[in-house]
Amino acid sequence: MTDKKYWKRIIIAGFAATILLVAVIFIENTGYLSYLLYPVGTTVKISSSEEPVSQRSTLSASLSADSREQPSSQTVLPVTASMQQASSEASQSIATININTANLDELCALPGIGKVIAQNIINYRTANGVFKTIDELIEVNRIGPVVLEKIRAYITVN
Repeated sequence: MTDKKYWKRIIIAGFAATILLVAVIFIENTGYLSYLLYPVGTTVKISSSEEPVSQRSTLSASLSADSREQPSSQTVLPVTASMQQASSEASQSIATININTANLDELCALPGIGKVIAQNIINYRTANGVFKTIDELIEVNRIGPVVLEKIRAYITVN
């Protein structure tokens, strides 16, 4: 095998490993992994441990079709559709904020709003006065219909 082919294979393998790593990180951070591992209707056994959290690397959980085999240190939880929905809503839940009085940090807590857009909201509010309606946010630089719909449930003008 020539040196050129060898290095080409090494680069391709490294690229594939990087893509796999990014996919795993995405799946873990979005919670999609728990949806795949624990579909609706399954029973989940979660082991408890007396060790402090800092000494445990991961929470051990296992699926069991036979719930009679439970050690005393395990709790059996049925997975329901409402639990999955509540889990996804809890990960995205934030309090409703008043966009006329919110500071930079409060605006950054909104989904899809970073420091630049939050500063744009504050600048618009300073230049034009308070927002009379939520729909007026569409006038702010870098806020389009998609972003507005994403944050509409979390904001108020009162």
